[in-house]
Amino acid sequence: MLIAIDHGNKQMKTVHCPPFVSGLTENADRPFGRDILKYQDKYYSLSEQRIPYKRNKTEDDRFFILTLFGIAEEIMKRETSGEETMRIQLAVGLPPAHYGAQNQDFVRYFSNRGLVRFEYRDKPLMFYIEDVRCYPQAYAAAVTMMDRLMENPRVLVIDIGGFTADYLMMRSGRADLAVCDSLE
Repeated sequence: MLIAIDHGNKQMKTVHCPPFVSGLTENADRPFGRDILKYQDKYYSLSEQRIPYKRNKTEDDRFFILTLFGIAEEIMKRETSGEETMRIQLAVGLPPAHYGAQNQDFVRYFSNRGLVRFEYRDKPLMFYIEDVRCYPQAYAAAVTMMDRLMENPRVLVIDIGGFTADYLMMRSGRADLAVCDSLE
């Protein structure tokens, strides 16, 4: 199952579920609510208070836990039973200016975790992440209209997020990473 997740500093986004704030709370005991995730004997719920801006999202497990919320929602929307062990191919993105320095670490962050077991809405889920691919975020937005971009010699793609504004030059449909930046 291919799952694409945009790990924004303000919001997490997937294809089939509404965006949610990149914030969570951790509890030792199960809190009140419906959308509760249990992972490694801790309970998590989403919060409207986003995680403080992090240039490097691999410093702790918070963005991994947020990814579990996204994966769980995608599984639920696709009406997969979740009872079998799924194999996930994960597509993730980084701001284009951070891509060169961080993409390998971001791929490693999600890779080699073995069997991931957790519960979401009291439903047990388990999967292996068998492949992780990382893309520049502005480029990922542009590929949705690649046929039109290839017709133009130069296109400036701008991705305005909650904490960064990213831009990336496309030349005849190819990313020019010499003309890109992420402005905080």
